[in-house]
Amino acid sequence: MLSALYAQSKNFLVNNCKLVSIIMVCITSMNTAVAQEGGNYEYYTFVVNAPEIKMPEEVTINGHIKDEEGNPLANATIKSDYGGELLTDSNGVFSFKLQKERVTQQNIYASYEGLVTGVRSYHPVMGNTTYDITLYKPKGCCCAIKKMRRCQL
Repeated sequence: MLSALYAQSKNFLVNNCKLVSIIMVCITSMNTAVAQEGGNYEYYTFVVNAPEIKMPEEVTINGHIKDEEGNPLANATIKSDYGGELLTDSNGVFSFKLQKERVTQQNIYASYEGLVTGVRSYHPVMGNTTYDITLYKPKGCCCAIKKMRRCQL
């Protein structure tokens, strides 16, 4: 069974500029329009074209990595799903470029030894982006898990 997602009544010029009332119904997996004049109905199929989205040749992703006290983290590791790996500078700053073929939805990972990895989502509509990422110490302890597995601490 198909369900109607949208219905609206509008006036359009159809066939030799004749003004008729059109009831548009967008149905899952099918777009149809019904034109009514008097008691007669005519059915039309229509196509909705989305505007073309032009991707930039490259985007720059910048960021600053710090710990929970606000101190910059030098040599934190930065990775992306479709990129390489780099380290932050002495001020916790990083910057990298994604070429057109890699400008796609992906995650950016920031990690530092002893701290929980931070993950940020990137989407191409964001264009050039700057992230401020704070990495935190792990909360609690994993001792219960290790004991369940009979691991020694």
